[in-house]
Amino acid sequence: MKRSTPYYSALSGSMCFLIVILLFNSALGQSKQSLRYEIDAKRGNMTYTAREALSSGREFKRIDPSYYVGWMFEGCYKFEHAADYLGFKYAAEQLSKALDLMEKDFRKELRQRSSDVLEYVTVMKYHRDWDYTAYALMQCYSNMEDPDKVWTLLQRCKRIDLQDELYMDTYCYLSWTVHRNRFYTSSKYPFLRKSIPENEGYANKLLDSMALKIKRDAILNSKIFTANYEQEKMPSVWHYKSILYSYQLNIESGGYYYDKLKSTRYFPANNYATFCAIQAKFREAEKYYNDAKQDDPGDKRMKESYYYASIINQYKGDPKKGIQELKELIKANGSTPGYGWYNAALARVLIYDAQIEAAKRYADRAENFKEIHIGTTLGQSHYDFTILLL
Repeated sequence: MKRSTPYYSALSGSMCFLIVILLFNSALGQSKQSLRYEIDAKRGNMTYTAREALSSGREFKRIDPSYYVGWMFEGCYKFEHAADYLGFKYAAEQLSKALDLMEKDFRKELRQRSSDVLEYVTVMKYHRDWDYTAYALMQCYSNMEDPDKVWTLLQRCKRIDLQDELYMDTYCYLSWTVHRNRFYTSSKYPFLRKSIPENEGYANKLLDSMALKIKRDAILNSKIFTANYEQEKMPSVWHYKSILYSYQLNIESGGYYYDKLKSTRYFPANNYATFCAIQAKFREAEKYYNDAKQDDPGDKRMKESYYYASIINQYKGDPKKGIQELKELIKANGSTPGYGWYNAALARVLIYDAQIEAAKRYADRAENFKEIHIGTTLGQSHYDFTILLL
């Protein structure tokens, strides 16, 4: 009988060690999978904005911190309840981690595109989770006035290329980001062009790309969701086209897209009121600003309709109406986003009403408030300029 040589003994030992490692990894994988099944079962049909999202998110992270779901729910909860820079910053940390883990584990599923409903439903959960999580993170970065991070995230979404975006209309938000920063150049933000006209032209082309994406997605989605998929999605493009043309004072093209929006549930009364105001159609502007006051945007954004309606009241020689409305608005909303803008507007109408000392008090409040510009083209540079004019 041959004695085993040291070489074969070492080889045999290595094989045993390798088998142990493989068995351990297999058991670990099965254990992790069972933990994720547990999280998915506990998640059930819980919505991103559910009251229990924070506590559930933290529980899911304790069960398996490598699974994106816990980070997503905690981040979504913090985003929904944020009202200042720190709030959005803390939410962004959770949401960013969720996207990283999601892309790490489910990149193939996220990029899957299909017209087969049975195939699509196997990945739909991941698509929906990415869609809302990316949207919430983008809003956090936007509210923190960090367009570079917004742009980087949107480029990432463009590469993922979800076949059905409910929240994250990627090319629309790329266009919006360019438009909102149009008065800067590539020397400040690399994604911009060299002048305002070039930036506006670029923003318009991005909207054309959104229209093309909708048409491309409709080929797949019309077989899964509705035959009218393209018609139902296109108003998002019209919405941003109407904004761009309004700012360019292209009344004919702006009016064309507003007319298209009037036949949909997405008609923006506040934006149309401003479109009327820039044409000196003040009676119509007042009507649509009043209509917009009844709308609930569903988040803590500045209510532009009150801000701009106070200017209409000045033109009418009725500043006292604006004073009363703005005081009631400030009292009702407290120091939430828009507080600085409302105080600036109140200071302005008080000046028109010859209440100079009171105007100074509200102007000081506006100057000393750290405003968060949510859901508005108006940004910090507009805010600073407005304060200087008082």
